[in-house]
Amino acid sequence: MEHGIRRISNALCASASAAALVVCCVSCAHSTTEDVGYLEGFTTSGAFLVVRLSSQGIRNGLPPDTANGYLVAFQQDGSMSAAWTQGLLSSEMTWNGPVLSVGDSAYEYLITDDGASAFPRTVDGGHEVGRIVSSTDGSVLSFYVEGPVQRAYNIDSGGIRDRSENQEFYLTNGECGGRVLSSTSTRITPILQESASEFAASRPPSAAESDGAQSDSAESGAPDGYDILAQVYPHDGDLPPVLAVAPRETRIEVFRTDLWCADDVFYHLMYLDSPEFVTRDSDGDEGRTTIFLNEWDLGTGERRIRMVTDEEGAPFAVGYQETAFFGQYDEQFYTFATPYGHVFKLDAQSARVTQLATLPLAKPELRSARFYVRDGYAYAIEPSEDGGAPPQFSACRLSDGRCSTPKPLEGLEKKMRGSLLGGEQVLQSFAVRPGYIPDIDS
Repeated sequence: MEHGIRRISNALCASASAAALVVCCVSCAHSTTEDVGYLEGFTTSGAFLVVRLSSQGIRNGLPPDTANGYLVAFQQDGSMSAAWTQGLLSSEMTWNGPVLSVGDSAYEYLITDDGASAFPRTVDGGHEVGRIVSSTDGSVLSFYVEGPVQRAYNIDSGGIRDRSENQEFYLTNGECGGRVLSSTSTRITPILQESASEFAASRPPSAAESDGAQSDSAESGAPDGYDILAQVYPHDGDLPPVLAVAPRETRIEVFRTDLWCADDVFYHLMYLDSPEFVTRDSDGDEGRTTIFLNEWDLGTGERRIRMVTDEEGAPFAVGYQETAFFGQYDEQFYTFATPYGHVFKLDAQSARVTQLATLPLAKPELRSARFYVRDGYAYAIEPSEDGGAPPQFSACRLSDGRCSTPKPLEGLEKKMRGSLLGGEQVLQSFAVRPGYIPDIDS
């Protein structure tokens, strides 16, 4: 028995030592590879698809530096390559021309067919809230929230060019001619109350059209608060400059969507939380939500809200659980997929949508799929319900609505299962190589 106990003890010590060595290697990687981050040797050469995974630990309250993730590249022949990174909740990617951009909790990465460049951020970020490509020079703009501060970074091949810090929260960011603008309110960002009041006092009362909107105003007629368009990057002062204001619409609810700019008008979709526009079942989970288009005119400093309609002119409504859009904008058009895989195209001039396709998801009601819309195609990756089978990759051609048969991404399910040290991995986002033409069923 004593020998048996000794053997068990020795085995446990060996296992603990091995685990400690792995943990040390993971935690010390930063200090030994300061110039390359965690992606040394990783490239996009031959890849048509790159997938971003992050560990479940982030969602369970672990700090980002103890979590982890992977970048996984898939080649046309079905083979894949992977690289370990630090974890980051809601990590997004852009793939513009030859450059794939992604971040983790410590680094910004620019990846090409020749390799990866890593640029350490001066302050680690805990939660990424957006990543876009500048329309003026192709540089990357990324945004992180940590506590009561949102940071905006501007990155190009030479590294991190610039950074701005914004106190409090700016949940909806979009790019307009090299500037990053955010649609917020004095309820979300009370630090801008004084700036918004001064801006409003300098302008005549707005007579802009508003479909069904109501203001939060005192009996005197003076607003109790404002909805605001602010410039969160670049700016020199302590606070972002205010570009436009409107009396606060009390029912506005923002959700995950893209924001874009065309002809000096800044657009984003939203809904008005009111029984007139939102219906729910008794449990509060289902129902329909009418979508509205929020428009900020940069020339006049005014805001207009219009109800979005479908092809027949009826109010455009989606399921209450579908209020998260993933898309691509091009001047006045915004093409987007909902969590159930329905793909629509919005004409901002008419505020009318047209349905283009429905991605072939096995279990859309689980809302586990991730989406990507690019250059006339919509894509989805849908994990299996129990995690035992490979996630399925599918695509739809938006010119005619035809879609591919879902194809398994062999090996990705093993990465998503994680390990004893790494934990279960969550599909955060993915990107498809520009110019890629998927196989569409005839």
